[in-house]
Amino acid sequence: MYFSVIPIKNAAKPNGFLIKDFTVEKNSDTNWTICLLPANCGSPLTLLAVADAILQGNNNADNATYTKDGLNSSVLVKREQEASPPIEGTFDIIYNGIIITGGYFVFE
Repeated sequence: MYFSVIPIKNAAKPNGFLIKDFTVEKNSDTNWTICLLPANCGSPLTLLAVADAILQGNNNADNATYTKDGLNSSVLVKREQEASPPIEGTFDIIYNGIIITGGYFVFE
């Protein structure tokens, strides 16, 4: 028996980075946590932005505050953790007495 899989929706790819997991949790009446887990470690995701909102001052690469005209609220976008750098290095392989040196890998 053969099965074919047809994707119904495309995967989330903010700035071209594939997202492996996405969660939304309500912390209180007014606070929510949204977490994105990229499929590859070392993906330099930028902060989420709020569409059609006003970016307030004192923002940086890890924090941004947005407001919306006519609403008495704000949204704080905060990076909880930076992406870990890709693991990379060199290695040697010995097989049946033959040594292959200087292999190189990058694991993302």
